[in-house]
Amino acid sequence: MEDLFSLVKKPIVFLDLETTGLNVATDRIIEIAAIRWDENGRRTYAQIVNPGVRIPREITRITGITQAMVRDGQPIEEALRNFVAEFLADEPIVVAHNAPFDLGFLDAELRRIGL
Repeated sequence: MEDLFSLVKKPIVFLDLETTGLNVATDRIIEIAAIRWDENGRRTYAQIVNPGVRIPREITRITGITQAMVRDGQPIEEALRNFVAEFLADEPIVVAHNAPFDLGFLDAELRRIGL
């Protein structure tokens, strides 16, 4: 098992996703946001994603993300490929407020696009 000192030397990514709902099987990501700290400093990633489905009014109320905003968003496949390449390729430590939720959606979307 890696000791704590070795873990601290790894890049750290703080991740937050917004989605069209709570069900990983039927709902989709509408925003990917992250901050990455590594030996080169701090970088941010924020991308509105076009989920290809309607955003429920309740989700717009909670997130502030509207159907008009996602209309011009990146397709999920493009957004995820960019995000993985820029932020996750070297297997950093990933931190999320509700990790099971965010990582569950991230995993499901990556599987859907074959990554």
